[in-house]
Amino acid sequence: MRKKRKDPVKIVLGASVGMLFCVAAFFAFKYVDTTEKLNAAPTEAEMTDLTMSKAALEDSLQEKETELTALEEKIASLENELQTAKTIKDAETADSVLQAQQITSQTAQIAELKKQADAVRKEVATYKSQLEKLQKTAAVDWEYRSELLSDLYVMLAKGAPLLTPDEEEETEETKTAAETEEVDPKEEWEAMYPTLALYYEDLTTGYHVSYNEDKVMYSASLIKAPYIYAVVKEIEAFEEKKLHFADDGSPLYDENGNPLFTGKHPNLDADGKIIYKEGEEKYDLSRMWKYDPETMMEEGSGKIQYEKKDFELSWEELFEYTLLFSDNVAFRQIRNEFGMASFQELAKELSFKGTPYGFMQLTASDCGKFLKVLYEFFATESKYAVWMQDLMCRSAHTVMIPATVSPTKAAHKYGWDEDSYHDMAVVFDENPYILVVMTTLEDGGSEADAYIRSLVQQCRKIHIDVQKERDEMEATE
Repeated sequence: MRKKRKDPVKIVLGASVGMLFCVAAFFAFKYVDTTEKLNAAPTEAEMTDLTMSKAALEDSLQEKETELTALEEKIASLENELQTAKTIKDAETADSVLQAQQITSQTAQIAELKKQADAVRKEVATYKSQLEKLQKTAAVDWEYRSELLSDLYVMLAKGAPLLTPDEEEETEETKTAAETEEVDPKEEWEAMYPTLALYYEDLTTGYHVSYNEDKVMYSASLIKAPYIYAVVKEIEAFEEKKLHFADDGSPLYDENGNPLFTGKHPNLDADGKIIYKEGEEKYDLSRMWKYDPETMMEEGSGKIQYEKKDFELSWEELFEYTLLFSDNVAFRQIRNEFGMASFQELAKELSFKGTPYGFMQLTASDCGKFLKVLYEFFATESKYAVWMQDLMCRSAHTVMIPATVSPTKAAHKYGWDEDSYHDMAVVFDENPYILVVMTTLEDGGSEADAYIRSLVQQCRKIHIDVQKERDEMEATE
């Protein structure tokens, strides 16, 4: 939802050398904060597969050790009985034949139990070896994971391009104040450093990494994806209802799929298309729409704003323009037609933390929740799921997440406006994952793109490491 803004101004805060000195001086301060972020990072306990594998081995080991203890106790008991029997026989105070049979039987039983005990000892040794190997592997892997996470948090804490200050009319008074006022490096850094938020989650293991994930930020065009999803689900539900239920709510088919009506379907025409009654017209995406610049003009991203009056699209194409080109005119028309009920229901269902502050407000964790639901929707392979996935995989402005993960496909939505430059995506890796990067790098451009791509690449390294560990865990089972 990129809007027209004032031209960006180059950074001039005193002399360039002075600024570089301030930045360098403040790096040490930010690194302390980075250490705190690392300490709050996901721990080994949150690595689900590792924990489960370790617990399973420990349970098996305990079970075998208990079994071995029971065998050894039984062997000791029988050996005591055998010794008693031999003593009695030697004393010739009992029937010699009976005693000989008892001794033979107990001797054979003891030999069998010792054989079983040896087998269990080998199992115990195997489990201990596997557990030791698992713990060593985990320690090495987690050490490497810590390095990856540390690098990521350092990149987030101090690696971003600095913001350009707003252009202000400089008067003699402000010049004098700037020359005489002592600059605090910490305040200067904080004023220039962008706000950043990140959320990554491996959809196979549930392992996730986050940074400022609950920071409420202006979402810009990111909001278009959850809004369109909510409306698409509303349309899908409407069509399902028309296909399977009469107007009075009674079913049109029995549990075996046999029609309960006679003649033609009451809600379909001769061509098998839905009959839209009064009040249902908005669900007919084949309807045509005409552009009126005087009443429908929306600045910012998109193509329709450049078209002439009476430019025509179907309502289906308005949805496509919204997801493909982030078209503001199309998005506004869809919002006017469908309202906010479906979106508000989605926001409530997913407990969005941002939207209580306004429709356009989201957090990185909000986006992560939505992307997980979206991935599950894609997995249904319904008509609308396939349609929406295709549109988001072809969505414009691919310079951030899609460019980094290519040739792997990513269903993404970007957002670009004042105080916002974001991207979020479902990445269809062999082991799929979701990724959200939100920033206030509103000027965009090659430097911001390169920085965001470096974050995405670091998350990919973490993702590969998570999967490598998971594969090793499975190999030890």
